[in-house]
Amino acid sequence: MKIAYKAVFSLVILVFLCHYATAVGIQYDSTNMQMVFSPGAEKTYTFNLVDAARIGAYVEGNLSQYATIIDASPDTGPRTIQVKIKLPDQLAPGWYIIWIGAREESEVQGTASGIAVIRVRIPLLSLFLGTYPALSTITVPNVNVNQLANITLSVYNFGTDAIGSSQGIIDVYDPDNNFITTLYTNILPIESDGNVNLITQMDTSKFSLAPGIYTLSARLHYDGKDFNQTLNQSFSLGSLKVTVGDETHQVYANATNKYSMNIQSDWSGAITNVYAVITMPDKQSLKTPTADLIKQSDGRLTKATANLETYWEVKNLEPGNYTVNAKLFYSGVTSEYELPVEVIIGRAPPVQMPTQFQILGYVNNKVIIMNMTVQPALLLMILLAVVVIFNIYYFLLRKDSKNKNQPDISGSGKQEDKSGNNQANRPPRL
Repeated sequence: MKIAYKAVFSLVILVFLCHYATAVGIQYDSTNMQMVFSPGAEKTYTFNLVDAARIGAYVEGNLSQYATIIDASPDTGPRTIQVKIKLPDQLAPGWYIIWIGAREESEVQGTASGIAVIRVRIPLLSLFLGTYPALSTITVPNVNVNQLANITLSVYNFGTDAIGSSQGIIDVYDPDNNFITTLYTNILPIESDGNVNLITQMDTSKFSLAPGIYTLSARLHYDGKDFNQTLNQSFSLGSLKVTVGDETHQVYANATNKYSMNIQSDWSGAITNVYAVITMPDKQSLKTPTADLIKQSDGRLTKATANLETYWEVKNLEPGNYTVNAKLFYSGVTSEYELPVEVIIGRAPPVQMPTQFQILGYVNNKVIIMNMTVQPALLLMILLAVVVIFNIYYFLLRKDSKNKNQPDISGSGKQEDKSGNNQANRPPRL
């Protein structure tokens, strides 16, 4: 039991230290942080300081002299502070930043401080004289062959004067950087310190485009002149096709081998329930479990990938090179591939084949059968958890039962009967 207590205590300390190492934070409304200069302008921001016992607040940056921290309880625990900014009467055109910081202070006076520091910025713009356009972003989703691609070019005007007309001009290039076409957006004015979204579409069916990664290069034409800034963005043109990126290249003779395939697709949407029927050189036909191909949000231009696996008991095959026939089934489509495999002699690594079993149940008076596949390691962990829970319950119940049945020993050392009466106090029988 002492060992168990020590393990639990160590775990608690570890969790506490992990939290302590990542302490101190700032909560704020990020949607309303930017300021635009006007003479003598004032604005107050609210920040919540969190996750530390003692937190110091500070201001820095090239306009920090115009910022004042309003803090009712400096260097205390979690609290709300305000930062008031009062701008001067004049400020040169350009971008400025005021940093608001929170520093975790030591709880023991005289020791080193600054255990953790975090800061957020307040951007400030002093508008440029005249018109001052700037390309912000160009957005385009991944699409599939023969679909429309909606394109949006976001443009700002950081000047003191309005822009009368602005239009985006977008060149399209194929995966080999060959020019395809030029697209033109709608035409819009842009107010001083304003922004607009210029939009257009690309009909991919007009150009007989093959699947791949395409590039857009955007520029701006405004008030009769060209702006010398360009903005590039790539997008994926996909097709409903699943291919085999890699597969098992070698298997061992007279042994059970795990055979796997890495499948991939550039389709812009999800392809679910993909499976393979694999015909081995020894005429065995093996079906894999299903897998889903879903593109990750942080990898727009990468292909969606997944693994299909099965287990092949290699028998009656001499060492040598063979061909595996793999048929992929998905979304009503079938793709077929001939894959090379080599049978070799040697000691095969141990293979943990999944354990399959059925669960029977009743739903609306109908028998439901669910086939489940569980890896042996997971099955062992489940069994161990059941054993541990049973033992804890059994011993606690047994201990509680013993306490209930334990006879009460009085101070005189005489045992009481179940009714609570002392044997010595009973009258003698007649």
